[in-house]
Parts: sequence; C-alpha cells; structure tokens
Amino acid sequence: MRAPADSRDTPKDRRVTVECRVRLPDGAECAGVARAVVRKALADWGLPDLRDDAALAASELAANAFIHGSGPVELYLKLEQGPGVRYALVCEVSDTGPATFRGATGVSQYAESGRGLLIVAAVARSVGMRAGAGCKTVWFRLDVRDTHAAGCRITAGAAT
Repeated sequence: MRAPADSRDTPKDRRVTVECRVRLPDGAECAGVARAVVRKALADWGLPDLRDDAALAASELAANAFIHGSGPVELYLKLEQGPGVRYALVCEVSDTGPATFRGATGVSQYAESGRGLLIVAAVARSVGMRAGAGCKTVWFRLDVRDTHAAGCRITAGAAT
C-alpha cells in the first residue's frame, strides 16, 4: 500500500539493514498498537534509547491516519545505514485517505487538537508526506546517534 518512492525514500547512498511492516487495526486502538510495535522493534534491534520519541511520533501518525484517513493503515519501520556507520530510523504510516497534509502548522492555543504533527516535528529530523494512486504515506526520520549505533544488535544485511 505504500505510495511510490520519491527522493525522501531510502537515498542511494543508504541501505535498509532491518525493517518491520504491520497492518494496524481499524479502530481507536490503532495508535496504541503503533506505539507497541515501535517499542518492541527498537528493543529487538538494540535501540532502546529511541523508543520514546519514535513511539510517540509513530502513534501521532497512526492516530492521524485513523482520524483523517480511510481504509487500512500500515506502519513501516526501517533502519537505514548511511555512509560509514551512520544510521537513521524511518517510520512511515500509510492509508487510503485523501492526500492532504497540513504539515506542522501553528494551532490556536485554545484548540483541543491539531498538535500531533508539531510533536512529530519536534522530535524528528524530518517529516513529510508523499501521495500515490489511492494512498498517502506520512513519514518521519530520526537520526541514530553514534552512541545508539554502537549498541545496535543489527548486522549488515539483516532483515526481519
């Protein structure tokens, strides 16, 4: 269901070392399941220090997909290795709703909602959206600091 690749997908100088893809439930528990999946994957991958920020951001994207999107919601999590030993964690949430994306815009101080993407933008290096035929994917990228990568249990070429 992922939207077609574009320049924000895995750059040519990076490769995916490990990945996880899950269809999220069609209900209010969508965000909680996204949080649990991200926390488990990062624990399994030896990256526990990223769990809080990644789980928070993933649950915000999943909640937005449930509230504003339609159809099945899919979470795709991948660890990219760049030149040297630099890593980035990328999380994508796809749905079949209309391809609208307001980005992290200002919200009235009295608004009861609308701060989810501001939260994602605050913890992520980058946030974006791409649209394809019948689907949209909203994504974020977190840098993995060298101290995190040193504890990473992923070996080159491994995938789950």
